[in-house]
Amino acid sequence: MKVTEDKFLDMFTSDTFSIDSETADEILRYIARFYESTGRHRYHIISRYVNKKMEQGQDIIEYLLYNIHDTILYLDIVIAHSPDSFKDIFEENESSVAEIKLKLEKLYDHIALEEERLIKNSQIMGFSKMEIQNNVMNEFNVSIDKFQKKTDEISNTLNANIITVVGLFSAIIFVFFGGITGMSSVIKGIFDLKTKDDIIIPLIVLTFIGFVIFNVIFLLLYSIAKIVNKNIGLTIALPRANFYSIHDDIGNETYAVCEDDRLLKAFDDIKKARRYQKRKRFLSVTFSWLCRCIKRVLLRYPYVALMNVVFVSIFLILYSQL
Repeated sequence: MKVTEDKFLDMFTSDTFSIDSETADEILRYIARFYESTGRHRYHIISRYVNKKMEQGQDIIEYLLYNIHDTILYLDIVIAHSPDSFKDIFEENESSVAEIKLKLEKLYDHIALEEERLIKNSQIMGFSKMEIQNNVMNEFNVSIDKFQKKTDEISNTLNANIITVVGLFSAIIFVFFGGITGMSSVIKGIFDLKTKDDIIIPLIVLTFIGFVIFNVIFLLLYSIAKIVNKNIGLTIALPRANFYSIHDDIGNETYAVCEDDRLLKAFDDIKKARRYQKRKRFLSVTFSWLCRCIKRVLLRYPYVALMNVVFVSIFLILYSQL
């Protein structure tokens, strides 16, 4: 019956293994029969066996090495003192004590080498795992710190914005009810008037109060919109100022003033060209600024412009009746 590497090594890991004068005959016969049938032990199978046993615990491999080493020492004693003691066993399996001893020494080296490799790999894996864990934890802590700082910043900004918005709403309510109170006083006075001509001045006062209240409330709402980053107006395209540049033609000694790469006028004097350029740029900037203002007032907030036109028209009509 052929002895496999696993069964052969299991003999050395057995709890009852012990080589002495009583058990030596059986153990050495088993070893000789194994090497006679296989010729050698295969390293990849030894490696697989050691890997499997290392998963159960390093002590098993240490016990295995100890028993192999003990067997090698026993063979040294046999060679030194009674080399013919087990001659019949080795001749039966076509081997010698020295050959078996050499093969066991190689087996010992292979197992010890594989054990050392596995231990080293385990240490490297443990170190790499720890390093990865540390890196992940460090990155996680950095992310948490950034998130916490951002949260605190947003919270502080939000609290400040809430306080500001609440304050502005309070101001709106105060202005509204204050204006209503003022209007009610004026309206009460109207009922005490004796002629129709006397009603013009109270109406002018009411118009002025309404004009002020409306614009103050809009200004407060506009401030709230800016704080919360919301647009309460229409989105419009605003004009921009034109770009004016001077191109000099050295060969002809002329200087061309261009508007956005479009030729406007040519000069033979650089000073005249620059004065013309500055004048055109000033007019363009001024015109674009006026257009922007008009568009912002009339088109961006049309309801505000309409109400102000109504208030001003009523005010002028009433004023003309005085």
